[in-house]
Amino acid sequence: MALTDFRCITHFQVPFCDIDMLQHVNNASYVVWVETVRCNYFAEVLKESLAGTNGVILARLELNYEQPLDYREQVAVGCRISRIGRKSFDFAYEIWSETHRVRAARGSRRWLRMTIQPRRPS
Repeated sequence: MALTDFRCITHFQVPFCDIDMLQHVNNASYVVWVETVRCNYFAEVLKESLAGTNGVILARLELNYEQPLDYREQVAVGCRISRIGRKSFDFAYEIWSETHRVRAARGSRRWLRMTIQPRRPS
């Protein structure tokens, strides 16, 4: 899939805090990056507040690592909704090295919809 097929794309440079002892991006950082772009998707595409009464619970996370990324590399993370069900929906993600013009990772997340009940004062 081409990065242009994604409704929301976030661009940034790999920060030093995401580098591990092997001198490339730690796999856990990819999870943080796709969560960040999902939040951007809610704000920019859906115009939906993350603090509203419509919430989601993560049910499944899959990431396939294809290429390592290095410190200060230019990265783009794309996000789109790939499936909508009755009680859940899926986001698809791709992480690209803009420096080397290769896909570094791809994945998906399944979210369960829920209604958040406001807390009553005690």
